[in-house]
Amino acid sequence: MIAIISGMIILLFVLVGIQLSITRKQQKENFRATLKLVAIIKRIIGLSQKHRGLTATYLQGNQAVAGELHEIRRNIELLISDANQIGLTTSEARWEAYLDHWRRLESTSMQLTPPESFKQHTSLIETLLYLLQDVAEHIEFAETDQSVNEAHFLWREFPQLVEYIGQARAVGVATATKGESTQIDKVKLGYLCEKINLMSDTVFNKGYVLLNCCYTVYEYSY
Repeated sequence: MIAIISGMIILLFVLVGIQLSITRKQQKENFRATLKLVAIIKRIIGLSQKHRGLTATYLQGNQAVAGELHEIRRNIELLISDANQIGLTTSEARWEAYLDHWRRLESTSMQLTPPESFKQHTSLIETLLYLLQDVAEHIEFAETDQSVNEAHFLWREFPQLVEYIGQARAVGVATATKGESTQIDKVKLGYLCEKINLMSDTVFNKGYVLLNCCYTVYEYSY
């Protein structure tokens, strides 16, 4: 009888160990999938910002960038295909919202007015920035690692800073292409410069977190 009970206890410990091993493996797989999706979204954001700037110059008369715009759209489609292969996208409503908006903008961007193009691109990128935050929040770090818990600035403040810089670049390039600056352009650039200056302090003061975060992510992934 004692031998049977001992055997059952050993079996129980074995089963618990197997379950913990499976759970740990699933957590690592989800972690890697999340990191991959975050990287894809960040690349799409970067290409969308470039598409906004080049579209602005195209609409001001610089048709030489048409080929580059086509290449950017092709690369975005490849990234969308990669993202759709990751299961996490099926649960993200903002991903579907982005796809719907991008399909419409992709087909009409060359016929819009410069202000409307800027507005539509910026709205699209805003959706992507929120999506980036939503997806990145799936990453579960150890609560004891405070430096990593504070690394949210990598998918919040830092991408937003880059977006403000991208907006300023789009306005500046369009202004340079048409050879004149309107009062609206000046006000917009002034606003963006103020935002960039304010957010730069926040982002660069937290720069040390990046190294700690990368080290922790590397350790957890392997």
